[in-house]
Amino acid sequence: MALVDHKLSIVVDGLFACIAILVLTFAICFPNGFVGVIYLITYLFLLILFEKMYDGANKKLVELDTSGELAVEIFDNIGTIQQLAVEDHFQKKYDEIQKKREIPLAKKVKWQSLIHGTNESIFMLFDCIATSVGVYFVFTGDYSTKQLFTTEVLFDIQ
Repeated sequence: MALVDHKLSIVVDGLFACIAILVLTFAICFPNGFVGVIYLITYLFLLILFEKMYDGANKKLVELDTSGELAVEIFDNIGTIQQLAVEDHFQKKYDEIQKKREIPLAKKVKWQSLIHGTNESIFMLFDCIATSVGVYFVFTGDYSTKQLFTTEVLFDIQ
């Protein structure tokens, strides 16, 4: 599958971009470089954890969902089903399958939502932390506002 799509190249590109941005952040404003390292480690840890939970929920959902097999059985035997008037039996089987997959589907959607929420919001938290750290060092005179602004822009690129 890696030969067909370009997901691996995107991951490698993103990882090297993060490393380059961290090096630049350390060079420009050393304390904010530590915030960037903490951000990267936290972000990767949370995403790996959430992805594992999502994969587990998705595998369970796939195991329980046999509605496709039932649909094939119905299509293959449509004439016999109509002649024997057993449509209600197959409707009940389909309803049972749908009922079994409600909880695993809810878990899958929960983890998927958590992954999306983390992707969209975690950088704002660490941007706030980086700004707070940077303001302190600007106030003490260790770094200039230009250096703080530059590291903030680098954080936003990540």
